Parts: sequence; C-alpha cells; structure tokens
Amino acid sequence: MGARSEVEVVHQPWPVVYDALLRCLPSAGFTVAGTDPDRGRIELETRNTRLTVAVGAVDAITSEWVATSELKLGLFRERHEQKFAAIRDALDRYLATYYG
Repeated sequence: MGARSEVEVVHQPWPVVYDALLRCLPSAGFTVAGTDPDRGRIELETRNTRLTVAVGAVDAITSEWVATSELKLGLFRERHEQKFAAIRDALDRYLATYYG
C-alpha cells in the first residue's frame, strides 16, 4: 500500500515531545502498538492505518518528529493527511497546556 511521511519541527527538547506524544495520542484516537524510547519511536494504529512516529533532536531545545503512515487497505488515501493533522493538533494542544 502507499505510504506517506510528514516532518514537523517542535521547539521543545525531544524527550518532552516523545513523552507528550505518548500521553496525547491515545485520546486523539490512536492505539499505541509499540514503543522504543531509546530510538524515539512510537508505533500507532487506527482501524485502517499503521503509523510510525520517530522523534529526534535537532539541537538542545528543538526536536523534530517524522510520521510515516501506511494504509492497511488501499482506499481512502486522503486519510494520511487526516492522521498527520490529528497527531499535530493533539501534540500542539498538549504542549500548549503543559509547556505553554
């Protein structure tokens, strides 16, 4: 199936972003299927999509996350953008609430 990726830069240290993603994504409709804190990876699932989020440091106070989305079914390709937007929005809300 077709996979898509998106990169976002966040002005917080990577451990903060990694922890925030783990805390906010389940309430945004994602199931955490696996984690690897040493590599900064989070595996997520929804009913029709598998996603991998990798978080890394750009510098001491900036990080980036890369989300790769793969549809379980070849239909509904616009859902890639919906999933990326849901991750971005959930993280933005969490960081604004706890680190704003």
